[in-house]
Amino acid sequence: MDNDSTTIARLRATVDPDIKKKADINHTKKGFTGSLVELSNTHKVLKNFKVRTHIERCFTYCVHQAEEDSEKLASDLRKIVPHLYGKKKCQI
Repeated sequence: MDNDSTTIARLRATVDPDIKKKADINHTKKGFTGSLVELSNTHKVLKNFKVRTHIERCFTYCVHQAEEDSEKLASDLRKIVPHLYGKKKCQI
């Protein structure tokens, strides 16, 4: 689903209060990409399309690999920056 809080609120109220929300990867990626574009105003390296694309790819890979495991997701996301700087022990 998209990141619409109204929809999930209505589903919880009318169908099941314990229903879990799972965001669509395209909406999640779009939000992340938008943040990178905003950061490019203050961080020159992010103006480079190839750099942003690589970071987006790393982010998306982490999200796909750890869909149901929030601890693994957090751990993998923390590995992205060291990975970008060539740290060998940070395999994503």
